[in-house]
Amino acid sequence: MDRDLSLIGAGPAGLTAALQLMRYGIKPLIFEQADICGLLDNAGWIENYPGFPEGIRGSDLKMLFQKQFMAYEPDLIRARVRKLLFYQEQELFSIETEDRHYQSRQVVIASGTRPKKIPEIETWPEELNKHVFYEIRTLLSEKNKKMIIVGGGDIAADYALHLSRDNQVVLLCRGSQLRALPLLRKRIEMRPDIRIVYGMRFESAGPGIERPMAVDISYEGGRA
Repeated sequence: MDRDLSLIGAGPAGLTAALQLMRYGIKPLIFEQADICGLLDNAGWIENYPGFPEGIRGSDLKMLFQKQFMAYEPDLIRARVRKLLFYQEQELFSIETEDRHYQSRQVVIASGTRPKKIPEIETWPEELNKHVFYEIRTLLSEKNKKMIIVGGGDIAADYALHLSRDNQVVLLCRGSQLRALPLLRKRIEMRPDIRIVYGMRFESAGPGIERPMAVDISYEGGRA
């Protein structure tokens, strides 16, 4: 058996569990396929995390998490967990990665969330889909671009505020109003580089003339 306890995922929840376990002398085997707390790079400004009354950038909080975590010299497996099985007779879990199998008596799953895919976009040709992103951390260095964000919730609002610092942003909302927190809605209304389109529907998409792609939509009161 490889370890009494294993932990799948090294995001904020996984790191919190791992730190508490290691403080008690329990050193789990930790599986993470990507950057430790890497999704925090998507967060422009975090204001609801205790200990930072003025707020903190997501990338800065990620670095603090990583520093505290690595100080315990964790046993980290950089691999994607492909399959998790439980063998009742042996009372053992089998954890399968690309390279090998691991065994553990107990498993903590903190694998996080996945972005919700948009069905219409999934049917677009591959040459267009390479310009579609479900995370913004690879776009943070872009400047003076026109970007479209689809959504009306907290994440879409935060992405719009983050990217509009150096770009023009069009926020496409399927409903008749934003579902984001009132604080985020107020900030968006004050940003001249963010345009909101309500009641949006995708009609078509294709290669653009001056830009990589062009999207045809219908919305409340017109079409664009």
